[in-house]
Amino acid sequence: MKLCATIAEFNPFHNGHKYLVDSFKNEFDGTVAIMSGNFVQRGDVAVFNKFARANAAVAGGFDLVIELPVIYALSSAETFAEGAVKTLNSANSIDTLFFGSEEGKIEPLFSASALAANESEAFSSALKEKLSLGLSYPKALCEVYKAFGVPESVVSSPNNILGIEYIKALLKTNSSITPATIERSGAHHDSYEASESIASASYVRSLIENGEGFESFLPAFSYPSPVFSKAFSDIILYAVRSASIEDFAAIYDCSDELSARFMSADTNSVEDIISSVKSKNFTESRIRRILWNLVIKNTLSPKTEPSYIRILAQNKKGSEIISYMKKNASLPIVQKGAQLKDDPIFLAEARATDIYNIIAKLPSGEDFRHSPIPVN
Repeated sequence: MKLCATIAEFNPFHNGHKYLVDSFKNEFDGTVAIMSGNFVQRGDVAVFNKFARANAAVAGGFDLVIELPVIYALSSAETFAEGAVKTLNSANSIDTLFFGSEEGKIEPLFSASALAANESEAFSSALKEKLSLGLSYPKALCEVYKAFGVPESVVSSPNNILGIEYIKALLKTNSSITPATIERSGAHHDSYEASESIASASYVRSLIENGEGFESFLPAFSYPSPVFSKAFSDIILYAVRSASIEDFAAIYDCSDELSARFMSADTNSVEDIISSVKSKNFTESRIRRILWNLVIKNTLSPKTEPSYIRILAQNKKGSEIISYMKKNASLPIVQKGAQLKDDPIFLAEARATDIYNIIAKLPSGEDFRHSPIPVN
């Protein structure tokens, strides 16, 4: 089988995602997505639960959706990409990784990725120098790319940046998967303007939260009640107020300085915590990710090697892809969470789902019981 895959959050699955998969699917025997669960990379909750979003993606054109575990989903763009690519690599079945980008051409993104993946002494030294000036890692990296001749337009657009991280992860893992991209159609990432039937996920989420019509931007699908981060405020405040400095220090990417800043932060509200902790070199997204990792009690490093491939949703062709993958994969392919009851990566996922389900008003232990039902 000739298979293509994409890395996604589908928060929510919208017409732009459908345009992306429709642009590639006819060239392949099957399409796969690896998708974040109930928590997403910017340090937020997903607007709809992961099983609903996975089913929507299959109804919208994908054949198979597998899970990106929360230890990778709630991490920096670099480790988010590495976790996803390593999981796809372990399937030993994917030919092409495709994604949308502002650039629309793979060559400029590949050139930038190679610079970082090679980790030359000159590149590493330039990056350390920028970080020493107090720049956040994303800003420092952007400045270094520009200094090495990469056009600013290539490294200043959100989807380009993610694409660069995906390609870098492919290079660093010596992956046999080939990257491919098309120009992002319609509204730009995080834009609050719509282009015909395509709008950014950020804009769609704002419409949902404000009770405004959003259905025209999503393929037809019956969605559950939405969930938003502000509903978790008391849970986050409890976690912070009851935490020790050791609890913060145990979280990946929470430095000694950050741990101290959290311990001395104003805890009247989540917004106050973030305002107290953030600085020029500590981004709000990083702070939010640390807060959520504290809430779900995740102390695993996103550098931890994947230990399974978990199925969230599939159609009839997806079932055929699963059978094909099982012949090739170096990791177990799992459809029932109960099979992973002793796996630390899955246990972190299950805790995350239980926390999410408090506000989503869904039962605890869902990850252990859920088995995907093929979507027609």
